[in-house]
Amino acid sequence: MAKEKFDPSIPEYKKVADLPKEKQRRFIDVPEEEGGGFVGRESANIILETKIEEIVKKDPKALERKINQLCEEAIGMGKDRDKLLKLLEQDKWALSRALLELRSDKGVVLKALERNGLALARASPELRSDREVVLKALEQNGRALLSASPELRSDMQFLLEVAKVNPKALAYTPDNIRQKLGIE
Repeated sequence: MAKEKFDPSIPEYKKVADLPKEKQRRFIDVPEEEGGGFVGRESANIILETKIEEIVKKDPKALERKINQLCEEAIGMGKDRDKLLKLLEQDKWALSRALLELRSDKGVVLKALERNGLALARASPELRSDREVVLKALEQNGRALLSASPELRSDMQFLLEVAKVNPKALAYTPDNIRQKLGIE
């Protein structure tokens, strides 16, 4: 039986949420004031570039003001613990934009690691040496071991704990450590 070809122009598809789940990430909704519906992400980028060019032609400083505003918001987000915790639910890389003070907050880092073990790389050096924090990261992604402190990566007792949490993570230890653990 031939596989049915996906056709985004079917009238029942009025917005991205109406599309099959596996296709949704390739499209974005168009605001109602701009006609509604949806477009492919590539088309949206062209539309946005055209809009930005029109705005900059009318007001050459508009883009600079918007960039400054976004930078200020990002700095504010990086300072506000509650906002950052909320943002982490939607953006698995938000920890990388937080100030060191929040990247040193164990609760914030543990929240980030729930969705993205690789966020360990953005945690403070102290937390990259914290067994609980590193093990939490490893539950989510074994490659996070590369971001753990050198002391933990060479601590045999810790690596035995790692083997229980995520045995595949041991692939990211040096050869000599794997040999000591009896791993090929």
